[in-house]
Amino acid sequence: MSIYSNHVTSKSSVTTANVTSKTSALKPGQILLGKVLEIYPNQRASIQLGNQKVIAQLKTALSLDSNYWFQVQSNDQMLHLKVVTDQPGTKSMEQQVVALLKQLKLPLSKANIQFVRNLMEANVTFRPETLIQALQLKPGQGKTSAPLLMEMMERQLPITSSIYQSLANAEKNSLRTQMQEVYELLQPSKQGTNSTTPLLASRLNSLLFNQSTKTGASNQMLPFLQDQLDQGNQDVVQVLKKAGMVAESLKMTQTDAMKSQLEVAVKQSGDSYISQRLGQLFSRQLGLTEQQQVQFAKLMQAVGQPGQDHPKQQALQQQLLSFIENNHLTSKIRSFLTNEEATLFQKWQQEPTWKTFASFLPKLTSLAEQQLPKNAEHKLLDLLAMNKNITMPIKEQFVLQLKHFLQFSGINLEHQITEKSQAAVMQDQSLKKLLLQSLQGSTIGKQEKENLLQTLIGMQIGSIKEDGAFIQATMQLPNMFGLEKNMQIDMESKRNEKGEINPDYCRIMFFLELSSIGDTWIDMSIQNRRISLTVFNQHQEISPFIEQLQPSLQEGLAKSEYQLLSVQFKQLTEQIQEEIKKTQEQPISPTKGVDIRI
Repeated sequence: MSIYSNHVTSKSSVTTANVTSKTSALKPGQILLGKVLEIYPNQRASIQLGNQKVIAQLKTALSLDSNYWFQVQSNDQMLHLKVVTDQPGTKSMEQQVVALLKQLKLPLSKANIQFVRNLMEANVTFRPETLIQALQLKPGQGKTSAPLLMEMMERQLPITSSIYQSLANAEKNSLRTQMQEVYELLQPSKQGTNSTTPLLASRLNSLLFNQSTKTGASNQMLPFLQDQLDQGNQDVVQVLKKAGMVAESLKMTQTDAMKSQLEVAVKQSGDSYISQRLGQLFSRQLGLTEQQQVQFAKLMQAVGQPGQDHPKQQALQQQLLSFIENNHLTSKIRSFLTNEEATLFQKWQQEPTWKTFASFLPKLTSLAEQQLPKNAEHKLLDLLAMNKNITMPIKEQFVLQLKHFLQFSGINLEHQITEKSQAAVMQDQSLKKLLLQSLQGSTIGKQEKENLLQTLIGMQIGSIKEDGAFIQATMQLPNMFGLEKNMQIDMESKRNEKGEINPDYCRIMFFLELSSIGDTWIDMSIQNRRISLTVFNQHQEISPFIEQLQPSLQEGLAKSEYQLLSVQFKQLTEQIQEEIKKTQEQPISPTKGVDIRI
């Protein structure tokens, strides 16, 4: 018996929020449970496949209210399914599970029956060989093993012991604690002879943002930067030039001149000079891609040529205005202008003229010139993370730690390799790569290093979930704002035109464990850059403080061109915790109905 599907009129479409059972996502070999809901005239029927109802054209008899195990044969232009078990009927769920296990010649143990039953209840499709591998793996009898295996099957990850252990480590172990343990084992009194040990210790130190142990004061950063100049580090040179610490006109071969300029500036301006300049440069980054940076620079170069209100000059100003608006740069640019200049900038946006534009042209030109290409920005992140004297607003501190962790933890290593030159890959000093190198040459802290590496791999495997036009991402951030526990961030969104999370339409959850008030969850829903915020905590008495923060929050979001619609407090009960966890497991996605011929 076969089932053939085709899309028909929207009259039979049913909207569902469960993307895992979409027929468009089904792949050959997968097994799923279907139930006949209604029988219609002309050999038509309503079939439930997971959480999706479809209309079917029957070529063979099916029984009303009966369940059938189906296996996908193909899913190109039409969906082809066949029945796996030959005994449909109004059996209990357990009987359906037993029938499938018998068909696949798998042991009818209590654990196996319960596991497959859980797969049915969660509408997880699977291949026979995947189910066999999962049941044979048997990593343990704990409460976490079955859900983890189910997650691996739902996401169609290879069912191997190494991937399971990596995911399990990432789930149960604190990244911050593991990193701190390895860091302490690498201190001079315990070091071996492995050449990667100082590099690994330095990388852990920067990722942990240990304020008490950073290299950081300018009198210590100065010799470090001078050493980098002696080594001909082009990224450091670019950072120093963009930050205004060495002359733009100096060439790479003029190392001594650059070192001298840097030394004189520190003597004249004090020990905090380097940290201040680096912090200012970081704050002036607009978050543009390298292609957008080139476009911005070309526009500024062209529009900067005086032409009064010539039609060509006006056209260039309109192009620049569109570029600023399309990339949501208005608030960022205004923050670098005086009040008078900001007023003129607003006037120019409403009615572009050369006279108005000329009043803030120098600062806008300077801003365009200070944008860093990707490799130089990564070097800036590393220099800031090393520097304990750096002071910056909380928002920029958060962005710094987030970007630094994503770049240098190594959880994004494989993606970075595809984008970098071979020379850049060879110079990579991510935590993951340094751990791999250290394990090859040193036995000190071997078990701790292996555990940390497994956790990073688990985070990498578990960080992204994709389904068609939708994407989910999750990450742990160690030592954020000095918190003893990791901060966890979950994001879900429909992809934008670049295939990335859309910052205009998304949902972000922050999970924090605060020393004074305990578990605090923040749910931020963004629709067309309008934000609704819900704060969850067990302590009802913090509600007034949240209300007091609303005006400053509103003002801060407005500077980034977001509108705050509402802020509300909800008490964090066990029921709410379960509801939020279920929402995380099932990303919201509209699904079209599918018509089927059976």
